[in-house]
Amino acid sequence: MNKEKQAFKTSINAYDIDKNSTVEMYNNTLTNNLSKINYKKHIEHATPDEISREIGINLNKTEVIFKGDTANYNTETVKLLDLIYQNYTSGKYLDGDITTLYIDDYLELKGLKPTKKNRYRYKKNIWEHLEVLANIKVKHEGEYYEKNNKGKNEKKTISLKNLNILSYELVNSKSVRIALDPLFLKYYRGSALLRLPKQVYRIDSRYYPYTYHISRYIFEQKRIKKVEDKLILKIKSVYENAPIRSYEDIKEHKLSYITNVRLPLERDLDKLEDDNIIEWRYCYSGGSTTEDITNYLDNLSFEQWQEETIEITFLKDNYDYGEFNKNKSKK
Repeated sequence: MNKEKQAFKTSINAYDIDKNSTVEMYNNTLTNNLSKINYKKHIEHATPDEISREIGINLNKTEVIFKGDTANYNTETVKLLDLIYQNYTSGKYLDGDITTLYIDDYLELKGLKPTKKNRYRYKKNIWEHLEVLANIKVKHEGEYYEKNNKGKNEKKTISLKNLNILSYELVNSKSVRIALDPLFLKYYRGSALLRLPKQVYRIDSRYYPYTYHISRYIFEQKRIKKVEDKLILKIKSVYENAPIRSYEDIKEHKLSYITNVRLPLERDLDKLEDDNIIEWRYCYSGGSTTEDITNYLDNLSFEQWQEETIEITFLKDNYDYGEFNKNKSKK
């Protein structure tokens, strides 16, 4: 969408990374749901159990149970969990069903130099997010694929009940050993493959808090719908898959949805365009200028706006997705 862009700071000590590279992870309903949860949107107003003080969040057939400091579950938690998935998918540092996460790999993915200052700062962040993840339990039923005796993929069902998704052990100041629960791992490995541009990890979530969630959803839809160049999405679906403030909360506080929902969503989509990850525009035929589109949108209610559609154009010349739509097996 062609309009003036607002300037924000990028990550500290950021440096160029290979924009042609992508990262791979498997993705299913459970991992999707874990990526959507947001403290402000889902957790803050939930009522803890009177005895256990646990908080249960229900999302699309998944119940996620939190215990401890839930306020630290945010976009950076999701990015860290996805990095753990990537280690399992690539087999990097895998020892049986245990992987090792190195702080320098984390910094490289985020586009940060492995300086002493960055290591110290992000080591603390990693430990805090791992502690939150270690205290999460999930209840979920889903389907996955597993090779049978004939070497063919066979669909199976799995039931996860009060399952801690991972445990971890600090090795030293630069690394940590992580083990996904065996049942969780079986479900994970039998799911479809998702590829994301590395560049989305570099975007600073302090200034663009929704870009990672939006891009995760967009590229998952690219895989599901098997499109190469363009993807049409309803605004409602993009909004629901990003941790943007809920419309109910906005109404309760008598705030403008334009200021608190539409413009932040557009800003973060613009950031993905600025970083040459996608191009996007509203599917609006009433006028071609920025003023025409803005005037049209400004006169829509929230209910009308979320029924609008946007067109996503994938810049495949910038990123090599390979066999993007095929479910590869790395058992």
